[in-house]
Amino acid sequence: MTRLSVRAWIGNAAAVLCGRWGAVTAQTQTFGCSRQAAYDQAERVEQLITEAQQPGPSRAQLLATVTQLESENQQLWQALEQAVDLPVAKQQQFAATAAALGLSLGQMRRPAWMKSIAIASPFLSPSSRAA
Repeated sequence: MTRLSVRAWIGNAAAVLCGRWGAVTAQTQTFGCSRQAAYDQAERVEQLITEAQQPGPSRAQLLATVTQLESENQQLWQALEQAVDLPVAKQQQFAATAAALGLSLGQMRRPAWMKSIAIASPFLSPSSRAA
């Protein structure tokens, strides 16, 4: 089965939709396809033209949006790979350690304090003090 060019599709559609008697037969013989294929192509061409006339974003705009969203998605996946898993037990340990050090909730939310407590936390745990 050969693939017809866009010109053949448009020609077949024109023969079906606007041609005189015998135009479809002549057109399909020229391009070596069946009459049914010409009628199917005419229907599809008409559908595509109708869709193209509808309001809304153009294909180029939609493709640009897809590209932007794929880039954003990739960035989010990369951020997720670098994210730290912080289960509830670790959060509670962090809060208890920070409270024991006399930090307020506002101070606990500062990244610098989080890092210093995370570093000091193993040394302040009850198991390390027992030794």
